[in-house]
Amino acid sequence: INPELVKRVIQNISNEKNDPMFEFRSNAFKTGVDSLCAPLSDLLKAFIIHGHIPDIFLVCSLIPIIKNNRASSLSSENYRLIAITSLILKLFDGVLLELCGKDLKPSSLQFGFQRGQSTTMASWTLMETVSYFTSRGGPVYLCLLDLTKAFDHVKFSTMFRLLKERIPAILLRFIIFSYTHQQCS
Repeated sequence: INPELVKRVIQNISNEKNDPMFEFRSNAFKTGVDSLCAPLSDLLKAFIIHGHIPDIFLVCSLIPIIKNNRASSLSSENYRLIAITSLILKLFDGVLLELCGKDLKPSSLQFGFQRGQSTTMASWTLMETVSYFTSRGGPVYLCLLDLTKAFDHVKFSTMFRLLKERIPAILLRFIIFSYTHQQCS
C-alpha cells in the first residue's frame, strides 16, 4: 500500500458518500487527495500490520430504503436496508480490490452486483440458452433458486476459509477483524 495506490482509489470513490461518524463526505477525500494520500496510506498500513481497527471506524448505520413507492410504507417487507460504513473502510475496500481484484473475480455468469452488468443480462443468457436447445429439438430443464435473502445466512467461517485461498493472510486478518467487530445502529 502506497500513496499512489491510495490516490487512485480515492479518485474512483463515488461522490457524496456519507460517513456514519464524521461530518464529511467522500468529496473531502477527493478535494484533499494530494495532501491526504500519504497519511491515509500510512493509516491503512498500520491497521493491516497491527491487525486492529479502532472502533470509531467500525461503526455503520443501517438505513431503510423503500422498495416500492406504490406499496404500503407500513409493511416491513417493503423495505431493504443499506449500510452506511466508514469512508476509511470504503477506502480499504478499494485498496483490496486494486491489490487482489483479479483473484476475487466472480464467475463470468455472475450478473448481479457487477459494474456494467445487470439481471437483464442473466435473463438474456437464459433466453438464448433455451432458444439454442429448443431450436435443435433438445429438452430444456430449469431450476430456479431465490437467493434474495441469502447473505443473511452466509457462514462467515466458510467465506473466510475460501478467501484464504485468494488473498494474503494479513489482508484476510483485517477483513475478519472488521466483520467480527463492526457495530451497526
